[in-house]
Amino acid sequence: MAEALEKDMIPCENCSEQVNLDDWSIHVRHCFHGEKKQVENSTRAITNEPIIDGIPCEFCDTQVNLDDWESHSKQCADTHNSRIKKLKNMKDESIVELIPCEYCDAQINVNDWESHSKQCVNSSKLCTSNVKTDGNKLMDALIPCEYCGSQVSLDNWTWHTNQCADADRRRVENIIKQNEAHPDANLIPCDICKESFVFQDFAAHQTECQLKQASSVFTPNALHEQTANGLFSLPRHWDQSSPHNLSRYTLQPDSEEYKFVADNFHKTLTSNEIVQIERIQNRRK
Repeated sequence: MAEALEKDMIPCENCSEQVNLDDWSIHVRHCFHGEKKQVENSTRAITNEPIIDGIPCEFCDTQVNLDDWESHSKQCADTHNSRIKKLKNMKDESIVELIPCEYCDAQINVNDWESHSKQCVNSSKLCTSNVKTDGNKLMDALIPCEYCGSQVSLDNWTWHTNQCADADRRRVENIIKQNEAHPDANLIPCDICKESFVFQDFAAHQTECQLKQASSVFTPNALHEQTANGLFSLPRHWDQSSPHNLSRYTLQPDSEEYKFVADNFHKTLTSNEIVQIERIQNRRK
């Protein structure tokens, strides 16, 4: 019985205290909030500023006195809901309004905000399902979204990816509408190099820019020193720090290099990276 209880305990990254899996999410949230508050109070003490014991508003992040928190929160919620209702009633479909999710801070289309918020609440309640025990080891079941890069649980990955894909499609459609209305005036800035390009050249440039960025941060590791009978080393493309190259490197199935990589595949990548590659490949078929 004692061993079973110990397996359900994991250390907090902030205070190193052993916390039960069921209470882990709540503990981490309060632990980091308490540390942040302590640092803020120490800073105020150094600068001789008065220490205000307030509660952050979930809508505007303002520190509110405990006595005023209920009325302030209600007023903020009414203002927030009125803004969402007003945006939904807008007739101009070419205008895409993004608002932050109060749970994950992601920018969400106003039409998808309610469904996303409900999903976020459910995800936060089930966040402990992302941590699984395998003997004495803890395995991380988070998979990075290929659109926004966020770490998403395996159970929510399909829903999250569909939401991101729809948001990206609406963003592109909005850019197309703006480009058709003003074909000579619209230049789209690249998110990586910040240079601006016309719509027709933007997609090709950003793809090239992403590949350059991925190659610039590449650092060899011990995997490149492995050899098979001293004939060759593991390809640089299979380095786990370069996920963009993993889905684009092709080997001939009858080659010795292919057999070597296949035999060592489970050693070169973590389980969540393998799942990510398989999902990307399945989508391209």
